[in-house]
Amino acid sequence: MQSVVGLTKAFTSSTASKQFIAHHSIKTSTWRRSAFIIHRCYSTTERRGPSVCVVGSGPAGFYTADRILSKNPNVRVDMLEHWPVPAGLVRYGVAPDHPEVKNAGQKLDLLASQPNFAFRGNVALGRDISLDQLRQWYDAVVIACGGSSKDRKLNIPGEDEHVMSAREFVGWYNGLPTCQHLKPKLGKDVLIIGHGNVSLDVARLILNHWSKLKRTDITQNALALLAEGTVRSVRIIGRRGPLQVSFTAKELRDLTKIQWATNSPSVHAESIMTSEREKFHDFIETNRGVRRLMNVFDREPQENPSKHWGIEFLQSPMSVESIVTPQGTTRLKAKFEMNELVAPTDHEGFQHPIKYKARGTGQYVEYEVDSILRSIGYEAVPLPGLPFDDRLKVVPNTEGRVTDMNGVYVSGWIMRGATGLIVNTMADSHLVADLLLKDLDSKPSSKSGREALDDHLKSRGTRFITFDEYKKIDAYERAQGQILDGKSREKITSVEKMIQVAYSGRVDV
Repeated sequence: MQSVVGLTKAFTSSTASKQFIAHHSIKTSTWRRSAFIIHRCYSTTERRGPSVCVVGSGPAGFYTADRILSKNPNVRVDMLEHWPVPAGLVRYGVAPDHPEVKNAGQKLDLLASQPNFAFRGNVALGRDISLDQLRQWYDAVVIACGGSSKDRKLNIPGEDEHVMSAREFVGWYNGLPTCQHLKPKLGKDVLIIGHGNVSLDVARLILNHWSKLKRTDITQNALALLAEGTVRSVRIIGRRGPLQVSFTAKELRDLTKIQWATNSPSVHAESIMTSEREKFHDFIETNRGVRRLMNVFDREPQENPSKHWGIEFLQSPMSVESIVTPQGTTRLKAKFEMNELVAPTDHEGFQHPIKYKARGTGQYVEYEVDSILRSIGYEAVPLPGLPFDDRLKVVPNTEGRVTDMNGVYVSGWIMRGATGLIVNTMADSHLVADLLLKDLDSKPSSKSGREALDDHLKSRGTRFITFDEYKKIDAYERAQGQILDGKSREKITSVEKMIQVAYSGRVDV
């Protein structure tokens, strides 16, 4: 049988074709270029581009897939996601009042519109598919599921009984299906342990007036809790000083903008701020990021506030217990040890303020509050089929290439640890994508890729979701949001309901 190109040559040299081309004013070169494109489209698998599977559709997965296709559109990229819907941390981790970060829909649409891209939701590594199978079917596999993580714990008495996970609280108000069983009770006085961006997100959300959130994608259950308006004060406590906090100046600035809530620092906190400014004056003035942060701390308090918040420094939690007050109400008592900062010295003798460590002093302070949230960071957990460094909480890798596993890469938190901003994740993802493309070297592939994946999922009865089917979920959520006082969306919080909408466009009651 002649090839497409061979048939094209025969046709373009025939008398009939010459008459057809002349009649329609078609250049022979244009006709041959069109035939070549047809040939590329209908070529055998031996001549098509390589197949890459990206596991995870959060920022790490999205930026990796987007980079691969922007550099080489001939690569076939399939994206797998544990949930029926894409976006991962952007959907379930970013605060509702940060729509500029959460609005990833348009970018996802652009990615999904590319002919060599496919999305498969409701497909979990280890449950529906194994890494060995993916390696068999794809030229390269990128593990980018940063959501496979858990809280770092305080490891103190009373933690399991009385301390709420801020990660789960964030998942609850963002509609994460596995967190909808929570029934948070905040009360009047709230204490948050940890000096990261998530701590400030939570503080800002519970201090804000519910009306400022009613048109966001926060769940109705969370909005109802905030509408109760019980929270009057929030304390955010960390073990080190103001120069060592992990939150950004932007997050702190957003907290200071709440009109009816003001910063009410304790005498202890003000004393530490004054001392640090004097001790590290030159460092602060020459470090733009630190100087910006310290300037935000100096903002004037709000006038006539009805709520208060404050950031405490140099305190490490020791225990939490339930107590009954003389008035007969149940509250929590948290005990903290006061710390001092110890300077590490590098090989040149420079004492870098950011790297100062906390050391206990043997002095203690106690707080009586109504609720406590823990937000001291996340750590990755082992994934099926992958090696894992239990000390660093990452998959062993060199610039994203997994150690001793050819063709397997990692990106995001599982690559470098659960730290950094989305912009850091983007940089890492671009690095990994570029290395992957260099390793593949644009070689043709004989791997079955998407066809083998879909055949496998169908054979085991996995109800996977395509991107077109996800768009039904997206449209349904947006429509439900409009019904609820013009919200941007009302998220479906049940996997089963997501699948119903994806397959039928509606929820069966």
